[in-house]
Amino acid sequence: MNCLGTVLEHGGCALLKLVLHRRQYGQLEDSVSWVWVVGVETQALPETVDGSKPRSSHAIRAALVVSHAWSAPWGSGFGARVSWDALGQCILCSVDGVRLQGRCAEVVTIVPKHSQHAT
Repeated sequence: MNCLGTVLEHGGCALLKLVLHRRQYGQLEDSVSWVWVVGVETQALPETVDGSKPRSSHAIRAALVVSHAWSAPWGSGFGARVSWDALGQCILCSVDGVRLQGRCAEVVTIVPKHSQHAT
């Protein structure tokens, strides 16, 4: 997940293919949804035991995403927050209060090619 922050820092973007578990008519069904990562939520890391700074001073806690299937994110700029638990399951929490669990099946990243002659 930390690679998402690096991609965004370099002017790129990312798409996540989420397979989410939905309960419909009393049965658990999987639905597939592509979401666009528009930001990341970070958390400052403490210094190591020996007092040295970690390689990165922030860890990514969640990806902030939008989807064509959701209403426009008026105030926040994102429609949902995707985080991962210790077992690798993703948890999607929408700004409307929907909470779904599942997995991230694919990640597509796009990073611009920087020219030496760019100004």
